[in-house]
Amino acid sequence: MPCTDPAAPLGRRLWECRQALGITQRESARLLGVDSSSVRDWESGKRQPIRIYRARILSFLVAGPIGFEDRKPDGSRPRSEP
Repeated sequence: MPCTDPAAPLGRRLWECRQALGITQRESARLLGVDSSSVRDWESGKRQPIRIYRARILSFLVAGPIGFEDRKPDGSRPRSEP
């Protein structure tokens, strides 16, 4: 479920996806494992995310909050119990 134009800046893509999904900066920050000020700065273009957060943002843009929520902070999925 890509939310936006892949050629757009990452912060803009995050903002557009978040708007389309109707979630707040605080909620997207929780899902990404960062402070809401980081999301605000990324979306405004004030700062660029470091590599690990770029990877998380890209995963979020592809999976959306439902597919992303059950992932560990490193982006992997937890093992299921046998």
